[in-house]
Amino acid sequence: GDKDLVIRLDEDKSQVTVERGSTRISQRTPSLMVEVDDLTALPDLDEPNMLHSLQMRYLRDKIYTRTGPILVGINPWQDLNL
Repeated sequence: GDKDLVIRLDEDKSQVTVERGSTRISQRTPSLMVEVDDLTALPDLDEPNMLHSLQMRYLRDKIYTRTGPILVGINPWQDLNL
């Protein structure tokens, strides 16, 4: 129906249909938007996308990320000379 989401799988080009808002899937943030300074700029602000963005920033020694008025800091246990 109108509320269904059709997903095409890259591996074998098969399709899966799920209801919008289903907990069976999570939309992945486009790669150009993964390292946003403010997580509220993510198109889909859910736990998997937030954690992925934080991980990508952490791997690039960007330990501070905003979420609206909240500052998230990930302690790398090393001196980054900021």
